Amino acid sequence: MPILLAWTTRAWFIIEPWLRRDRIRFFCLGLLGVSMVLMVMSFATSDENHQNRFGSLGADFAGFYYAGQILNGPTPEKLYDPVAQDEAYYEIFPTVRERENLPYVHPPFIAWMFRPLATMQYPTAYGIWLVISAGFYGAGLAVTYKVLPSMPAKDRNIASLLAVTFEPFLMECWLGGQLSAVAFLCVALAFYWDTFGRPILSGVALGLCLYKPTLVLLLLPMLLVARRWWTLLGVGLSGLSLGLISLLAVRKTICFSYIDTLRGFTGTATGTGMVRKDWKFIDLNFFFRNLFGEPTKLGKVLVLTIAVAPVIYLFIAWWRMDRESESRRRLIWASTVTWTMVINVYMGIYDLIMVVLSVLWTAEVFYRPGKSLDEYFSLFKFLVFLLLILSWITQPVARLTGFQLITPVLFALAAFQLWLAWKLPPDIPDLLPDSIGRSQP
Repeated sequence: MPILLAWTTRAWFIIEPWLRRDRIRFFCLGLLGVSMVLMVMSFATSDENHQNRFGSLGADFAGFYYAGQILNGPTPEKLYDPVAQDEAYYEIFPTVRERENLPYVHPPFIAWMFRPLATMQYPTAYGIWLVISAGFYGAGLAVTYKVLPSMPAKDRNIASLLAVTFEPFLMECWLGGQLSAVAFLCVALAFYWDTFGRPILSGVALGLCLYKPTLVLLLLPMLLVARRWWTLLGVGLSGLSLGLISLLAVRKTICFSYIDTLRGFTGTATGTGMVRKDWKFIDLNFFFRNLFGEPTKLGKVLVLTIAVAPVIYLFIAWWRMDRESESRRRLIWASTVTWTMVINVYMGIYDLIMVVLSVLWTAEVFYRPGKSLDEYFSLFKFLVFLLLILSWITQPVARLTGFQLITPVLFALAAFQLWLAWKLPPDIPDLLPDSIGRSQP
């Protein structure tokens, strides 16, 4: 660690003078402005087949749109039928027939929620979804700032600009029409209510992420090992509610079809099932799959070997969680969220927006009174800098070379957050009451 700290301090000493707030603000606003112009152009130049000079309008949003259309149509039982899905997709994008497809693999209640949008013209529905998605993301940031009492307002403004122009949100989640902003708000609410001693509400919010189980692959074990029974009750209530909504909204056979589809989709992690764009996945599993060009036994062994030590340390931290200070509990949450991006079956780059929460929770600790953490702040800022920059180039590099640049950075950030949770000096105060976050009904 001393060598790493020395190296990163020197590197950050060179980089930091170029990153004044006014420059960051100018760059982010310029990037946001260009993105808005391109978005307007994508609508304005879209033809009757919803194609424009940038590709297909709405990208992944089409999958949710056609799922709602199938439920609105005469044969809703074909929601998970690959042939019916392809035909519905090609009705939206006729010119991509035989060249690409977009399987719908989300739960039935998600398709049911998109039924109102599916009654509209596709461009209109996509435009409305852009507003809804931005609203979820903005609400998640607003909730998060309520648990960052030590961060100065000027730094919150810069953090907001960086969060909005973060490539996984701006390009993959927002313009790409993904659902990740929904989970972003749910996890933000889960941590907020956990911090202020509302474990059941925290669990209810976290349970809404069960629409994509990989998002809570480590968070649920964290709650179990930490013996957060009231929070787990909230998760169970959400899960039960979502299951009942699915059963009531669609037929039981459709729910069983979803389970079969999910097995096939998850099978891609072992080399079987549906075809996916491997370079869009950032977890360790796909890191070695990209690196070796295909799923291999060696890759699986390396994933398990590398994951062993972090998981052991996480389990110990989770077990001690309720006996720790609020600052350490915050860092354990942050580390767990970041490790979820790395230690997973599959994790798309659009879900990387969860790390925005993790970074903000961690930053709050550095802003608190006390000088013990000053020597580590440069390392933290350097890792965040790498995360922001590499997010824009990691996909093309992975597609060309097989090396996913962002995965090692995420691994380093997660390890740093966990190490910080273990080594946090006692002079870092808890600005919020120390009793919050305990397991109370």
